[in-house]
Amino acid sequence: MMLLRVILFADIDINGKIVRVVNVYLEPFRLNKNMLGMEDENSEKKENNKMGALFSRLIPTFRTHEEQVKKSEKWLITRLIR
Repeated sequence: MMLLRVILFADIDINGKIVRVVNVYLEPFRLNKNMLGMEDENSEKKENNKMGALFSRLIPTFRTHEEQVKKSEKWLITRLIR
């Protein structure tokens, strides 16, 4: 999987003080009904199953975000911070 890394920044003058604003694009979350376990209509614990399925699908994306933030932070420190 190719990870797209987009970092935008702007130096803004606020009352004579320069503030650097940084925006980092992170991998999007991708969800659909099948990923949420909604096809499991016979389960007594249907709601718990849905929540468990949802969290299990989100965890890899959060891990990807964590790695992207670490890489972005390293890039910012070496190139943008003066």
